[in-house]
Amino acid sequence: MSSSQSFQSLPHEQNCPECGNQLSPDEKRGETSCPSCGLVIEDGKLDHGPEWRYSNDPDGPSPRTGSPNTKLRHDRGIGNTQISTEHTDANGNQISSKKRRKLSRLRRYHKQAQTRSTKEQNIRTGISEILRMGSALGLNKNVKETASVIFRRASQQDMIAGRSVETMATSALYASIRLTGLPLQIPEIAQVSRVEEERIKHGYKVLNKELKLNVSPRAPEDYLPKIISNLNEPEMDQTNGKASYADESALEIKARELIDLARENELFSGKRPIGFAGAALYAADQLLLGDEKVRDCITLNQHAIGELIDKSPVTIRSRYQELIDVYREESG
Repeated sequence: MSSSQSFQSLPHEQNCPECGNQLSPDEKRGETSCPSCGLVIEDGKLDHGPEWRYSNDPDGPSPRTGSPNTKLRHDRGIGNTQISTEHTDANGNQISSKKRRKLSRLRRYHKQAQTRSTKEQNIRTGISEILRMGSALGLNKNVKETASVIFRRASQQDMIAGRSVETMATSALYASIRLTGLPLQIPEIAQVSRVEEERIKHGYKVLNKELKLNVSPRAPEDYLPKIISNLNEPEMDQTNGKASYADESALEIKARELIDLARENELFSGKRPIGFAGAALYAADQLLLGDEKVRDCITLNQHAIGELIDKSPVTIRSRYQELIDVYREESG
């Protein structure tokens, strides 16, 4: 048996092919050999675990490892070394102005060296923009990572050419939001973006088509929790139809029943789901109006619901009438 044969291909308790004695692995030397005849079965074995270093820590040795790879950096976290911006040396003494200027030049050169091409610079700028908007919107790490992957794929396929980096970064973030099922709309994203809504829509269409994202249409029930959470905001006073529910789950359950009923009767075709979500809440509110155990305040109105979902009262009234007609027909 050659020394280059991998020990992983041998049984757990392999005996020496020469003398028949049990083999002995030596982790420090990276070898597997026979203690009797000295035959080396495997050498040059790699240790893929962390590097353990002893220190003054009373708890014992600790692993020496670097920062993990991340999709939220243009270099995936490999080049995390940075030149400090502090104006003191290792002993805490102030450095001279001449050394400050030198360090400033080194930081500039170091930053330029991190992006070797225009494409890498675009990726760096785009991911920074995604992180900025994601923090402003309170998005979790998964959404921002998905957006950075989409933006990186778009850059690798030269889809940034002829379009601004900010537009494609915002479009990638919106695509990630759609893929993860969050009920955020383009107007909400445009509030923290540096581009207009129309450019975001166009960029999203390009990404969805070229990258074949296959984003599923949103369902009306996806918007219900967000709309309900805004019902008791301070600005929703009695003049525009504030409603306070002892049990908000009752309103959501009734609205979901109406949405399921509308789906069974195929009412969603060619219509925006958020409009049906608002109309379902308004219809549920009307149906629960007489239940004193559920509601303890005045009824909602179409204008208030329309403000919450950024739709006109006409849209709410039209969808509401469709839902009520189907509900009455099914109820007999």
